[in-house]
Amino acid sequence: MRIYVYGASNPEVVKLISEVIELQLVGFVDDNPTDATFLGYDVRLPHSLGGAQNVVNTVCSSTYARRDVWDKIQGMGHTPTSLIHPSVSHRMAEVGQGAYLQENVMIQAGCVLGENVSIHMGSLIGHETCIDNHVFVAHGVNVCGRVNINEGAYVGAGATILPGVTIGAWATVGAGSVVTKDVPAGATVKGSPAK
Repeated sequence: MRIYVYGASNPEVVKLISEVIELQLVGFVDDNPTDATFLGYDVRLPHSLGGAQNVVNTVCSSTYARRDVWDKIQGMGHTPTSLIHPSVSHRMAEVGQGAYLQENVMIQAGCVLGENVSIHMGSLIGHETCIDNHVFVAHGVNVCGRVNINEGAYVGAGATILPGVTIGAWATVGAGSVVTKDVPAGATVKGSPAK
């Protein structure tokens, strides 16, 4: 499958795509390209793609930006496409359209991931966890079992979320935090225990 990548700033994406045999990178799409090429691939403005294309959303600057790019991809008639590293087993789990899952992510049985979810390398998503649309989970996060992470939440690198906790919509969990109780929608928490 031929794909475009939305967001021309992370060389790891090219490496990841090279490891997924059925995908062929055509080029990048970016709202504010700094150069006409990125790692030897053309970088185009979104309106210049023409025709329906398969587009992977790798934008991670914020979950609001991630959601806006998702809406833009669909609004232009393109297909949001998943990019899942071959080391990721999502057997006995549901993964929504447009997922971006980097290497060594572990997704246990009974998990449900919504659309446009981004989970970075080495994160563990424990059994029966539900992750809603547009959520970003950074590197090395440990999400214990039966956790709910609601729409647009952002979980920083190395955070740990204990069993049964709910992270509210559009909330932020700081890097390295240990979350022991529910986080309200829109809140920012950090520390150990997270407050």
